[in-house]
Parts: sequence; C-alpha cells; structure tokens
Amino acid sequence: MQDDDLLVHYANAAAELAQAARDASDPAGAARAVAGLHDVLDARPWEPFTRGVDSAARSMRCALFHAEVARCRDDSEQVDRWDRAIDACEAAGAPWHGAVSRWRYAEAAIAAGQPPVDVGEMLRQARRSADELGAEPLRRRIESLARRVRINLRETAPIVVPEQEDTVLSALTPREREILAFLVTGRSNGEIAKDLVISDKTVSVHVSSILRKTGTTTRFEAAALAERLGGPGA
Repeated sequence: MQDDDLLVHYANAAAELAQAARDASDPAGAARAVAGLHDVLDARPWEPFTRGVDSAARSMRCALFHAEVARCRDDSEQVDRWDRAIDACEAAGAPWHGAVSRWRYAEAAIAAGQPPVDVGEMLRQARRSADELGAEPLRRRIESLARRVRINLRETAPIVVPEQEDTVLSALTPREREILAFLVTGRSNGEIAKDLVISDKTVSVHVSSILRKTGTTTRFEAAALAERLGGPGA
C-alpha cells in the first residue's frame, strides 16, 4: 500500500476479522488479524499519515485509522479514539462516517463498562443520521446494539399546547413540558437527567410536579395524557 488513505480500509477489515474471532471465542484468530495489521504497518517506510498535505478530510481518515487499529487490538483507548473520530468527521462534513463513529463509540463504551444511559443520545444521533442518509444496514446495526443493551431510540418531540386552549397541560412550565416529552418516549429519570444535564433528583421533582398538575398517578398515565392533548408535536 502506497497510499495512507487506503490504510483506513485495511484497518477496518482487520478490525472486523479480529472482532468476529473474539465473538466466536477464537483468540488465535483474533491474534492473527492483529498480527497481519502489524505486519502491514511495520513494512511501511514511515508512520501513517505523517506525510502529505493536511486537510479536514485527511485528518478524518487519520482519526478513523487510529480508531480502527484500536478496535482491532481491542485497546482500552477505543472510546477516546472514536470520540476523536466523531469530532474529525464533523469537521470534515462526513455524516456517514460520523454515524459509524458514534455507533462504534457507543459499542466500545458499553464494552468498557459504561452504563448504557451514558451513550443513549450518542446512539440516537447515529440512528438519526442513518435515517437521513437512507443507510439501512447501518441503521439496523445501530438498532441491534440498542436492543441488546435496552436503549430507547425513540426521539422526543415538544409538547405543544394550542393557543387559547385551556387544558391541564397549560399549567406546566416549559421545563416540565420538556420532561413530559421525554416521558412520552419512555425514557427513565436517569436517561432524562443525562440528556438535560441535570440530576436524577431534579428530574424526580419535576415528574412529581407533572403528575400533580395533570391529575395523573403514574408517568405512563401522564405520557398517555400528553399524547392525547398536546402532542408530541401537536
């Protein structure tokens, strides 16, 4: 390989082989995939992506390459590498690669022991991009991961109270309506807190207020009422 950019595809192929071998409980197969990647890199006369004209696209390919190498090796730095790849893809204006990087980030983070709630929004963003691009195979893989770790991918929509219409939803504050929209999608308090960058306790207080103002007794009743009266997106 004379072109550094082709290394991204090679690293991806090696990572796929290594991951498939690990999934099949075949450590020897995974070791062969890693060794093959190392052989290719060791044979090169210079470090990958250290020559050539810098550009956003080249920086993206470099970030993707290092992320795939980390995935092939099953390195502990995978989450950080995919995080860098996400930023590089955004800078390069590459939504498909960005969606893949978000999916891989979530996959690596969960494998590293992070709670699924921490990567829920990352997966929702990845699925949103896959939908917009019509990338059906990618969307299926994102949804498969979400099902395995029980992440709700349903998107929130604002609860809208029509002007001059007096309903129980009219008594809710903007923040309470925002949280009610999350309840409609089935999100837990922890997921809502993560997305809104507030504490679980604060979410619980808002939910209690929503139940009191709407005259409902459970979050599920409140969500059903919101869908009937105010949306989502009505």
